[in-house]
Amino acid sequence: MKADGATAMLVRLLDRSIERIGEMAVGGRAFDRDEVARIAGAWEARAHGFFSVVALRPRLLREPRARGVLRAMATARSERDWMVRTAGAGIEPLIGRGRPEPRHYRDVLGRVRPGVLPVDGPALAVDYDLPMAALEWLSIERLGAGLGATLSLRAPRRYSDGDGHLHLTVDGLREVWFDSADTTGADVRDSPGGPEIRLGAEGLLRGSAAHILPMDVQWHLSRAGRAVDRITVRKRRAAPGDEPERWPGGRLWGAASAFREAVRRIHRVRRAEEVGRIPIAELCEVLAGAGTRAMAASDGPAADADRAFRILTERWSSVGPDGPEAGEELPDGARLTLMMYETESRLVTVNYVDPGDGRPRAAKMIWPERVLMGNDGDELTLTDGTEGTPSHF
Repeated sequence: MKADGATAMLVRLLDRSIERIGEMAVGGRAFDRDEVARIAGAWEARAHGFFSVVALRPRLLREPRARGVLRAMATARSERDWMVRTAGAGIEPLIGRGRPEPRHYRDVLGRVRPGVLPVDGPALAVDYDLPMAALEWLSIERLGAGLGATLSLRAPRRYSDGDGHLHLTVDGLREVWFDSADTTGADVRDSPGGPEIRLGAEGLLRGSAAHILPMDVQWHLSRAGRAVDRITVRKRRAAPGDEPERWPGGRLWGAASAFREAVRRIHRVRRAEEVGRIPIAELCEVLAGAGTRAMAASDGPAADADRAFRILTERWSSVGPDGPEAGEELPDGARLTLMMYETESRLVTVNYVDPGDGRPRAAKMIWPERVLMGNDGDELTLTDGTEGTPSHF
């Protein structure tokens, strides 16, 4: 196996992925839920591809298949980015340049649909009555060394009856202020320091970049939709490397299934309330060196391969059940990594660093009165607006 070949790089990417998740899981404030979910989700989706490479003999056949798996994983530029961060720059010649997600495409009925778009405040205000928009939910989260926000607005359409749902993201978040008693009305502005999203009379999200995904079944009738209708291809092209899922059989099947189930458990942290329930550190401990171990088992003497894969299956299935569901209380001294507010239910979900063991945890509580969310530099603050004092933070 060439040290700089596709097979070796695929193995390295898997081994480093598990290491990286494990480092974040025990790193307290370094825990990046979005990155953990992204990496684990990629391996859940491509577990079959990796083990189909492991199953190939002779070894010469592995290189083109491994290159295809790497390229398929890196189709979107966002996926390519985490692969380079994880495996290093040496992976770049093997995965190509990637491609941006389409800004517009057509659905099965031929209607033009939006992808993720840069936020254009004036254009958005033409199609939606933003002063009458209502916040559905807002999430503020630590992403790497900075902060980011996601939110959903329900906004009356100006071009048709009914409401559209607008999902927005703000990257490089520098300033946050939100009052749960002030959730009607929105505005999107450009400022010298970057885009601003105004919520209610005083709410503010200010960051370095903002994007929007309109979740609106009638978007093709909007001014923005009609403007791109003539230049949008009628079919969404398949991504290079897309192919039907192929699972290896025989002695590899059990190990492949156990591996996929383990990374699937880790991937569940995409739901903030699952943080703390999933034994991420323990799963990463048993998955350590998964790529190297699987390849070594396949390359060993045939008489030993069955036993080697049986040992891997048992190892990767050995972690016990999930922990208890998110609690309703926050310990003193906890530091927030995520706070989310849902307007209709008044449900507050938080992720925090446990002051005792430094592990990520979650809590969920119905906030009966007013809640204030903000930041102090890179620290998140959650305040009971009726008391006027921070709640634990």
